[in-house]
Amino acid sequence: MKKLLVAMMTLLFFAIPAQAETTKCKAITKLPYVIEVSGVYCLKKNLTFETKGVPFNIGSAITISNSAAGTVLDLNGFTLSGGDAPSTSTATGIYVDARNAIVRNGSVKSFGIGIYGGSYGSSVIIEDLVVSYNFSRGISSYAANNTIRNNVITNTGGYTGTANAPAYAIYVEGNDASIHDNTISEVTAVGSGYGVGVSGTIYASRTIVSNNTISNISGTAGIWFQGGSNHIASGNRITKPGSYGIAFGGTGSYMDNLVVGATSTSYNGTGTAAGTTNY
Repeated sequence: MKKLLVAMMTLLFFAIPAQAETTKCKAITKLPYVIEVSGVYCLKKNLTFETKGVPFNIGSAITISNSAAGTVLDLNGFTLSGGDAPSTSTATGIYVDARNAIVRNGSVKSFGIGIYGGSYGSSVIIEDLVVSYNFSRGISSYAANNTIRNNVITNTGGYTGTANAPAYAIYVEGNDASIHDNTISEVTAVGSGYGVGVSGTIYASRTIVSNNTISNISGTAGIWFQGGSNHIASGNRITKPGSYGIAFGGTGSYMDNLVVGATSTSYNGTGTAAGTTNY
């Protein structure tokens, strides 16, 4: 019986996939850090954006500049933290302004914005991260063709640097973003500010938001396409999203979504239901 139990535990252990550590990389050992040359960079330990125990309230902990196209930043399962930054902090954890960059595999927490994709940072992939306790936005993306996938984004909001501050777990402004298979929860706006799980601005078109799990949004909506055209929302599961489950200010289609607990209505605005598969 004991041998059987050991065998079962061994099988269970090896059945759980684990992301391999990136070893052939340039280690980031202190902050702030600016990546100006393309390559593979990584963390080898947890890092906090502070000096002599005092957190930075502005600037970026790690910057991938636009000269470093194709860079891979692997957090290697470690945490990049803003430390005990106050809720007025505008500091950013990772600022990505390089084309075709990849940011992955670790935790980013306690910044004004966890990850900020700049206007030059197109075709960026942000994946396999835990992004938590950021005051304004978890992940922002301002360039085109970016992919945000397989992340856990939780406890976003509480910025007190201005009245009625909005809070967004994911915020995109560039065209052709793909946002899929993320788990988003606990977004809390301040006062009458917008609180949104996934938001596309009036400048974003052709955003695809699919197979995300979104819950406990204090504010506006689980998913909100503020403007633009030809958006798609498919296969999302949304509970307690605030006023609306999925809201369209622009045009697009939605199908195979499930919304429970919207305080106003599950679907709102100018989107078109593709069949009768939304509940």
